[in-house]
Amino acid sequence: MWNRVKAKYNAMSLPMKASLLFMVCGLMQKGIAFLIVPVFTRIMPAEAYGQYSVFLSWYQIIMVFATLNMWNYLINNGMTKYGDDRSNFIASLQGLSTAITAALFIAYIPLSGSWEKATGLSFSVMALMLIELLFMPSFEYYCAVKRYDYKAEKVVAMTLFMAVLIPLVSIPLILVSDDKGFAAIFGRVSASIVVYGIVFVHLLRCNHKIYNKEYWRYALKFNLPLIPHFLSLVILQQSDRIMVERMCGSADAAVYSVAYQAAMALQILNVAILNSFIPYTYKAIKDNEREKVGKTALRLLACVGGLNVFAALFAPEIICILAPEEYFDAVYVIPPVAMSNMFMFLFNLFANIEYYWGETRYVAIASLASAVANVALNYFFIKQYGFIAAGFTTLFCYMLLSVCHYFFMKKVCRQYMDGYNVYNAKMIALISAIFTTGALLVIAVYDIGFIRYMVAGICIVSVVIQKKRGKLCGMQ
Repeated sequence: MWNRVKAKYNAMSLPMKASLLFMVCGLMQKGIAFLIVPVFTRIMPAEAYGQYSVFLSWYQIIMVFATLNMWNYLINNGMTKYGDDRSNFIASLQGLSTAITAALFIAYIPLSGSWEKATGLSFSVMALMLIELLFMPSFEYYCAVKRYDYKAEKVVAMTLFMAVLIPLVSIPLILVSDDKGFAAIFGRVSASIVVYGIVFVHLLRCNHKIYNKEYWRYALKFNLPLIPHFLSLVILQQSDRIMVERMCGSADAAVYSVAYQAAMALQILNVAILNSFIPYTYKAIKDNEREKVGKTALRLLACVGGLNVFAALFAPEIICILAPEEYFDAVYVIPPVAMSNMFMFLFNLFANIEYYWGETRYVAIASLASAVANVALNYFFIKQYGFIAAGFTTLFCYMLLSVCHYFFMKKVCRQYMDGYNVYNAKMIALISAIFTTGALLVIAVYDIGFIRYMVAGICIVSVVIQKKRGKLCGMQ
């Protein structure tokens, strides 16, 4: 068997090999992070774990301003545009992101007291965060270059090394420290800097010209307009935990974070399915086989919806594994957040059509509208109903994001595809409604294990029957 697998791998093209390695690496990285959760929740008080979770949320938000996320879209465009001087272009990006982070650090110092009151992040915690953000972009640039050249091995090795190093450093520090929340943050940052710092120094040694006026101007002109999009997506994903911590306390933030991580675990599979579907979509449109895209999308959406309903069915068991008894209320957050996965998948189906035709301006509009709605709804409903409400506002906002992208996609279809509608809106609405309703109804039977197991058994039998008929999640 191993020889057959090895033969198939060797027969793949270089891009396919790289894509496979990056996908496996991502799955392993997320898997390691997921396995750490039950360890952290058992060696840290809920308040400390909440502090650590909120730090990670603020990290994602501040990263947008400190680095401009220049590795996301800019670096591939820049390496194409400046292919003859790629080395200096990468060095310039490193110099620019370092300068921005350093400037942000200097601006933060006189405002540190006010910032701590507003966010709860102490000066030492913010200093650790900004030091990590000083080195982190270099690692992302290095990874982007390797992906561009389809050279995955070193990136995979460093990524997995860091994923293992973080718990190896953090867990002993947490065990011996009185301030366990800070110990978890310090362990994560110090382990990350080891890897980021190596790459930072490597790039500096290879590329000495870190300032180039033309490259800095190009980078700022390209990425600054994307900041609202980057920030909106981060707010949509992270604002829940921050607002729960500020309005309900660190303990509730910890419970919500565990539920969110448990529900989002299936996002790994969702992303893997989506990454396979994107080139399939592009090829089908290019070859004028557009009807195949809609039919396959319905099967994939049903598969993603079914997987997330299955996760909702076993929420009590999942929480028992991930955390002690004090986290049990997290089960009520899992169903709505799990179904948010389905709508994340759905909005990307629509966005793929927008990306194909290069109409990216709509992406920022949809993201911004959903982020604003998320913050507003969280402010009202968390205050009224507690942290569980944040799960339902998340679900609603991803529904809103999907609807926005659907109408933007229709506009793109009218403009470039003579009004041809790639997706069957009625069937998508029906599938989404069935699985969302099913997942939310599961909450009523959490105390009746027999019913949940019976429903799970019926689902498994249905999947087996559909698989035998050849109708399960196929891309034909």
